[in-house]
Amino acid sequence: MQEKATNAQSMPYKFTAKELDPETNLYYYGARYYDAQLSRWVSADKILNDYLPGRGSNNNSKLPGMGGVFNAINLNLYCYAANNPLRFTDPDGNVTVKVPLSDKYFYFQQKPRDAKGNFQGFRWGFTTKKEGRYIDPTAGSITGLGSQKISFNRGKDQKVSFETADMVESAVSKSGYCVNINSTIRPNDPSWSRHRSKQAVDINRIADNFEDLSKESSRVYKMYLSNNLDKILNLQDAFKEDSNNRENFGPSYHMKRFGYGQGHVPHYVGGHNDHLHESAQSPQ
Repeated sequence: MQEKATNAQSMPYKFTAKELDPETNLYYYGARYYDAQLSRWVSADKILNDYLPGRGSNNNSKLPGMGGVFNAINLNLYCYAANNPLRFTDPDGNVTVKVPLSDKYFYFQQKPRDAKGNFQGFRWGFTTKKEGRYIDPTAGSITGLGSQKISFNRGKDQKVSFETADMVESAVSKSGYCVNINSTIRPNDPSWSRHRSKQAVDINRIADNFEDLSKESSRVYKMYLSNNLDKILNLQDAFKEDSNNRENFGPSYHMKRFGYGQGHVPHYVGGHNDHLHESAQSPQ
């Protein structure tokens, strides 16, 4: 398997989020180098001795590699992830690990850029529905090729519910705007707060492009004071169209959906002139 970036900026982190060495065209995993063109390691697996059972041992299930030498695929010392990267992974080139598919989800996405707009690489790992997931800064663009559309106040790039992340990415992508999220999880909020349950975000800046998010004119409160509500209205409408949207409060209007399959109804909640408060339905 080989990945090629089609944009002008070459992304060093590609196959399984490992860094590509441009001089050798190999991926470095820590213990070994991997050749994506051949789908093979360039050196043998050093763990072969550990695959052998101890003298008098009949418990082969505890051998590494899910069976040691009794698992025939382990005798191929150059294959990656048992030749099945959909079910297995090899994080450092030393051992094949089964990917748990029952209640865990694999994520791979860009990290938010720093304050100067510099690319910060990628993040990846496993998460669960209970833990939640990170909001994709590219609003769901193709991994590694999307431009950033969502920024975060310091400390607010947190895992939220899957429903909330999906809702935010969809609305931002649909609106075409770039936004800044200034509040996500607030663990000290009252028990009924959507922020406490990872179901809400607050947006305090909206702009046509990412660079303009740093301008004062992108502040929601500035738009409210000048009665320039076009961007706010368009973004709130994009959220309202999402079936997962529950609370949609901002300078344009205050709407709430009280259950799945129901429409929004007016529901005024004060204190939303300087930001949009958008929350998602709780999981069914």
